[in-house]
Amino acid sequence: MLEHKQSWRDIFSCFRLALDARKIVLGTLGVYVSLLVIYLLLLASSCAPETQLAFQDALRNPAQSAHALWSHVTTTDWCKAHCGMTFRHAAFLGVALVLMLSIWSFFGGAIARLAAVEFTKGKRIDIADATNFACRKFGSFFWAPIAPLFFAALFLLCNYVLGLAGCIPWVGPILLGIFFFLAVLSSFFVLILLIGTLFGGLFLWPTIAMEGTDAFDAVSRSFNYLFARPWKTIWCWLVGLVYGTVTTVFVACFLLCMLRIARVSVGAGMAPADFKALNDFICTGIPPDGTQASMLFAMVLVRTLLILAGGLFLGYIVSLKISAYTVIYAIIRRDVDGTDMSEAYLPEAEKND
Repeated sequence: MLEHKQSWRDIFSCFRLALDARKIVLGTLGVYVSLLVIYLLLLASSCAPETQLAFQDALRNPAQSAHALWSHVTTTDWCKAHCGMTFRHAAFLGVALVLMLSIWSFFGGAIARLAAVEFTKGKRIDIADATNFACRKFGSFFWAPIAPLFFAALFLLCNYVLGLAGCIPWVGPILLGIFFFLAVLSSFFVLILLIGTLFGGLFLWPTIAMEGTDAFDAVSRSFNYLFARPWKTIWCWLVGLVYGTVTTVFVACFLLCMLRIARVSVGAGMAPADFKALNDFICTGIPPDGTQASMLFAMVLVRTLLILAGGLFLGYIVSLKISAYTVIYAIIRRDVDGTDMSEAYLPEAEKND
């Protein structure tokens, strides 16, 4: 069982929480499902062939292709070709956002549940229990990030209606002048909602995972904890960011060194031509001409293993981020409400396990 420090120093337990096969596997699956769904959407929307090729490469090797994919979609030519927000583009963006939120409401919710129970109770529940919890609370995980943005949009709509009323001849400008203070007030609420969503939104899924609550209670708790302890929250984020960066670099270096040692040591016993062909296939995915079937089979297996390693690394990053959010939520909750860090919602079935 984790020994709680009952302070911000509990953030240093995130690495141990994140380095868990269950969370990493769920994170990896979430990454691959997200890439696959985006690729299928791009195919359905008849996007540019080079964009489809970039996503195909990302699906084959997400770890190595992430930077290349980002560079591709942010180039000047690509932006010029896609900056016109037509109805088709808006529909594509809306569907993609809904699907991404749906995917991560499930995978992220399950990871948050695993982290919450392990951190508070010191027990490791099965993936099946975590995914069942994510399914039961899927609506809460899905709507929690949307709810504050929905109310912000309502306030902005009220301002828009006031602007339309101002277009009424003679009476409109008078109404606009009289009720403009309401537009200022609604803009204040919009700003509060956006700040709360940007900084307190990271508490939403941990709140649901730890308290077993619904979306609106998660929003209420997240905003309350953020605005009650803003400086403590910022300090915890900074510590988590630095610690997470250091541990991520360590894991990346460890993984790269391990794979490099394996390739070099195995290559030392191979024929130079075969070793060069293997390296070329790993980098490009294109087998050299005249490659024997047995050698091609070995190349495919080696490349698949390396792709899996890259995907698991991305899964670790997801696991680390959600675990850190969960720990920080427990720290701020204790600071505001005085709730012990060992407190978490457990159904009767899990209590009896």
